[in-house]
Amino acid sequence: MVRNLLNGWDIKKGVATPVLANLITAALLFSGAILFKEPIYDLMEPPKAEDFPLYMVAEPYTNAQGLLDVDLFVINLSGKRKTHSDLVNLLRSEASQQGRTVTPEIRLIWKPGLSGYITEISPYKQFNRGKGRIEIRKEKNGEWRITISEIGGKGILKLKVATSRKMGEIGRAAKISVPFKYIYPGE
Repeated sequence: MVRNLLNGWDIKKGVATPVLANLITAALLFSGAILFKEPIYDLMEPPKAEDFPLYMVAEPYTNAQGLLDVDLFVINLSGKRKTHSDLVNLLRSEASQQGRTVTPEIRLIWKPGLSGYITEISPYKQFNRGKGRIEIRKEKNGEWRITISEIGGKGILKLKVATSRKMGEIGRAAKISVPFKYIYPGE
């Protein structure tokens, strides 16, 4: 069909074919971007505050003894102060719609197959002063649980996770070096 359109024109195949191929490719890429816009945005954006207001970021680094430490930041994306009961109520309404039970606790689980373990988790008291309160406990199975008692609107709480894992020097933003999974409702 395309060849019939080009018959009688003074356009050579060497010029028309690449131009037509580029136009078709552009149309397919544009259509794909429109069709997959939502899944792409979901992958690239942090969770929306109306879904779950807390978001977490981990920054690993090597301490003076050559052990891996991780600064863990808990961020309140909403502009409102949140208490533990606020988070429980929010999750209760969402969980009942999905038919499952969810808690606002943050769970830290060591990645299987990696040497080492979490030795201690402690809040940075100076950094967190006036921003909120955190409770930390270690379970018998080695899992750590962090409960947000209270966090201010647009507040950031900071914790230090000390590990026994030996590491060479790493950059502070080497996310792949984080030796544990952190699981929370907003992930």
